[in-house]
Amino acid sequence: MPIPSRDILLRRVDARNYLFEKCPWYPCHKRLETCNMCYCAFYPCEDETLGEYIISSKGKKVWSCMHCNWAHDEKTVEDLRKFLKDGENRKLEPKELYLAFREWEKG
Repeated sequence: MPIPSRDILLRRVDARNYLFEKCPWYPCHKRLETCNMCYCAFYPCEDETLGEYIISSKGKKVWSCMHCNWAHDEKTVEDLRKFLKDGENRKLEPKELYLAFREWEKG
């Protein structure tokens, strides 16, 4: 599954924080705070601090982030909004945006 387009990512981040409690998968994670990125806009981020490659039931190598709550954290979404106030950051494609944002988060 490829990373969604920049437009999709920006629409999700710009939206007001919300929980979609009528969703059949809600709650999908423990400590769920926001559904802005219902499925992560950075999937597959390939960040080994957030997930890992596993072998699927079909025998294929897939990225698993089943224990990652990073994209559902209100602070992550709010920080991403701040990061995107810089118009140059909004021009980055999702993979580059992810890498630049993670560096920015470190301070």
